Amino acid sequence: MKKLIRNTILGLVLATPLVSTVGCQTYQVGQVLPSPFMLWDDVQYFPKGPSFPLLNELNAQRAAENERLNQK
Repeated sequence: MKKLIRNTILGLVLATPLVSTVGCQTYQVGQVLPSPFMLWDDVQYFPKGPSFPLLNELNAQRAAENERLNQK
């Protein structure tokens, strides 16, 4: 009986570090390791935005410049 209790406690002590890292990113030996569930996770898609982030402002400036040139 004592051997069973000792083995159970030893097993729990050894399994705790493994269980605590399951399901999330871990940082070990200078590496950020992904979750073991990443292969079954849904991929999120973010469509590519404009290459110039201020495209509306640029278009407004060009339109104002064209108006100014057409008024002369």
